[in-house]
Amino acid sequence: MEKERVFRRGSEKMTVVDTLQAAYAKQDIPEEEKEYAKQFFEGKIELTKVSKDEIERFFSILREITDKVALMNSPYPSELELAFKRLEEFWNGLEKINLNLLPGEIRLLYISHLTFHRETVADIIAEARELLIEERRTFLKRLVQYHREFSKWLQQIEKKYL
Repeated sequence: MEKERVFRRGSEKMTVVDTLQAAYAKQDIPEEEKEYAKQFFEGKIELTKVSKDEIERFFSILREITDKVALMNSPYPSELELAFKRLEEFWNGLEKINLNLLPGEIRLLYISHLTFHRETVADIIAEARELLIEERRTFLKRLVQYHREFSKWLQQIEKKYL
């Protein structure tokens, strides 16, 4: 009976590893999602009428990008330069969005997603500091700088709207 449990655990681990490797193989966000974010950033989506579902979809793109940045804490190969490029592009786009146009309830949801992103990045940094993967140290420094600047920017938004 004990051997059966060990075997089952071993096969579960293989499944997780296989799943992770498949996820790591997808290094960039899908074109459809890049286009959707671009529509937001270029003002092609009318912010005064934006829905909760549209905001959720928009921030799912940021979560996907953040997940790719988090691979800096993984021993698996990853395209970190591309992930950081996407992160910086997304933030540059966020800075262009006029939050005054968002309805109050949607604006609060929007800011909530930004706050969640800030905390997620802080967690990635904390984990990276624990792991200290030497060849990824430059990415850690880059993420710390990003987090510092993003947090200052978000703090201004929170003061204005909360």
